[in-house]
Amino acid sequence: MTVLVCITRLQPPHKVVRTLEADHLQRIIMKFQLRNTAADSLMAAHQTFVRLTNQKTRREIIFVAEVDSSNTYTFDLDVGSREKEFGYLSGQYTMELIVGDAVIQNPLSWIFVSSNHSTIFVMHTFRVADKRPSTFISNVFTVMVLLPLLLPFWWMKIGVNVSNFPLSLSAIGFHVGVAGKTHIFHSQQLMF
Repeated sequence: MTVLVCITRLQPPHKVVRTLEADHLQRIIMKFQLRNTAADSLMAAHQTFVRLTNQKTRREIIFVAEVDSSNTYTFDLDVGSREKEFGYLSGQYTMELIVGDAVIQNPLSWIFVSSNHSTIFVMHTFRVADKRPSTFISNVFTVMVLLPLLLPFWWMKIGVNVSNFPLSLSAIGFHVGVAGKTHIFHSQQLMF
């Protein structure tokens, strides 16, 4: 398991300088705090969201940032489990923090990162079909394969006396041996 850690500290209106990449096996975790400059203390806002927008399709996905007891907001995105919400789209995404509350005079809308969210693109390719022979060649092959089945009927027509064939073990062995050697020869195996 590889762990890639990218820690960046930012303050509005600065942006992340480099492009961040996340695939379906990674997570994007963001922690931030809101500070009341008049009282110089941490505060919690009622509406805190992180919006990811695909730069090509302009499709937006909005997530809620959760606050804990120490007024630290956490945004944890498991990219693989949320691929359906992304519509399985790869590409460049902008990441924006949106903060609003009744006590905040100026709500915050801050685009702070462009992220390259990539999903695996699976392309199924099938083997190209083999070139088929012409109809004439196919028909000639079929006739040649079926021709040995007509051999017994041809023997009866010309009057071959098959009923006097000796059924001894040596006669059957001889004919099976000749047929076996012929088969081995025609299947391009070694005869000896």
